Amino acid sequence: MEIYYQEEADYLEIFFKEPCADYGEEIGDGITIFKDAKTNRLYGIAIIGFKSRTKDFKEVSVDLSKYLKII
Repeated sequence: MEIYYQEEADYLEIFFKEPCADYGEEIGDGITIFKDAKTNRLYGIAIIGFKSRTKDFKEVSVDLSKYLKII
């Protein structure tokens, strides 16, 4: 798993496997999921405005269960 946060842009990325050819699908305002282009399986998520949405990690909740199996 790889987690990347860019404070200046307030941008969080979480990937569950190594980078691969992918495509993004916006599932909400500023929330994008990434899927493997070959398998169509979810393997990452990005949140724009992460810090402005929460005061701590306990307040972050995104239901990914309806977006295919995680690799």
